[in-house]
Amino acid sequence: MKTCSKCREYKNDMDFSKNKSIKSGLTSQCKDCASKEGYRYRSQPEVKLRRIKQREKYNKLDSTILKYRERHLMKTYGITINDYDKLLLLQDNKCAICGEKNKSNRHYHVDHCHKSGVIRGILCHSCNVGIGNFREDHNIFVKAVEYLGKYK
Repeated sequence: MKTCSKCREYKNDMDFSKNKSIKSGLTSQCKDCASKEGYRYRSQPEVKLRRIKQREKYNKLDSTILKYRERHLMKTYGITINDYDKLLLLQDNKCAICGEKNKSNRHYHVDHCHKSGVIRGILCHSCNVGIGNFREDHNIFVKAVEYLGKYK
């Protein structure tokens, strides 16, 4: 049980939001008061205007992200976004290993040999991380398959 700093009512802990940075682990205002305060704050004209400007800025970021992606692909792998799209199209827009279509908003990863730099294909995040965790070592992959085979 705790007293709200805004309405001064004695309420259950469940009526307060969690906050790890506070010693008690709970916010000082109850959820009802915090909600009313947030609505009042967001209703102010200058706050509304600031939020509209932030949204406009975010929409402009899409082109900035695309330019960054283009530079990254060229600098890291020596390919353009068109090359990337062609590779993905050859794989039927699926991961080269698991065959899953991308369900998240994240882009696929360019899989390449870290020794020669040769691009092998386009992978989903999970498969790319898996290859990295096995350190691109064929023997470790074989041992993992054998291990999993024991416990079917």
